[in-house]
Amino acid sequence: LALAPCSYATDFFLNVEGGRSSNDLNFKYREDGTGESVYSNLITVGAGLSLQSKIVLGIGLTSSFSDNFLGAFDSYKVAQQHLYVGYRINVNKHIRITPQIGYTHWKLTSEESIWFNDEKKSATKFSGEDAYGQINLEFPVSKLVTVVASFSRTYYAFGSTDAAQAGVIFTFN
Repeated sequence: LALAPCSYATDFFLNVEGGRSSNDLNFKYREDGTGESVYSNLITVGAGLSLQSKIVLGIGLTSSFSDNFLGAFDSYKVAQQHLYVGYRINVNKHIRITPQIGYTHWKLTSEESIWFNDEKKSATKFSGEDAYGQINLEFPVSKLVTVVASFSRTYYAFGSTDAAQAGVIFTFN
């Protein structure tokens, strides 16, 4: 009986997003020893609760992989599991802004190019945990579907990342 008000006050959601990121990697995490930017594709899936108090709690998985045409460049992959909390601000009935802060556990894999490499192809793996910030612009289409554009900045141990994604949030009462 005590759970009824709590379940009434929350909505469950699932989200799917895709996008691009710019990663400024520290030289010690780069296969070629330089500290240049690497551009990546992102895919994120997540789930969470949206409370009646406008607080959002969520978990997610993100996979990021660098552009690598026919193995011609060093490649970088980042797999992340993340937890976050946010606060949904209703600008009007068609636009919401949700700033979020979170914690991510990541694994970075860097792999040498198969071209112009004198030695055997090698891969290096790193892992760690870091905090991040994100802001969502949300456009509710119906009670079930919301279109979202998200922008995030993360300062990882391996460098910083700026990401932009677009996707869909499915909300269930």
